Amino acid sequence: DDDDDDGVAENFPRSRAAVRAVVLPKMRFLRYPDPGGRLNPHVDLRKVDEESATGQRSTHTFCLYLATCDAGGETVTLDKVREPKDPMSDRFAVGACKPKRGRLFLFPHGTPHAGRPVVDVPKVLLRGECYVVPNQ
Repeated sequence: DDDDDDGVAENFPRSRAAVRAVVLPKMRFLRYPDPGGRLNPHVDLRKVDEESATGQRSTHTFCLYLATCDAGGETVTLDKVREPKDPMSDRFAVGACKPKRGRLFLFPHGTPHAGRPVVDVPKVLLRGECYVVPNQ
C-alpha cells in the first residue's frame, strides 16, 4: 500500500544509476558459533551465472551480516595474500568491516581478504556473488 510508505518513495526515487547489480542465485549462510573461528587470507573466484543467457561471470563478493559481533570477526581487506606469523595483522590491513546486523559489505573478487577470529559469537552472514550491468 503506497499510503504506508511515510514519504520513503518521495525521498528515495527509483535508481537513476547507470549500472545495477545482479545477484547470483547460489548464496551461502556462514555461521561461526565458537570463539576463535576465522577465515584465512584468500581471494574469491568468479562464478558463472547459470541463469544468464550469456554466461555472465560474477565480479564482486557481498557479505550481508545477520548478527552483530561487538568484538572480533571483522572481514579485513589486505594488501596481498600472505602467510606470515600473523597474516591479519593491522600492518597488512587495508580496511576492515565490523560485523553489524544489516550491514552489507561489497568488494571486487580480486581483493585479498580474511576473517579475523571471532570473539563475540555467533558471527552469522549471508555470502554471495554479483556482477554489474547497465541499468535499462
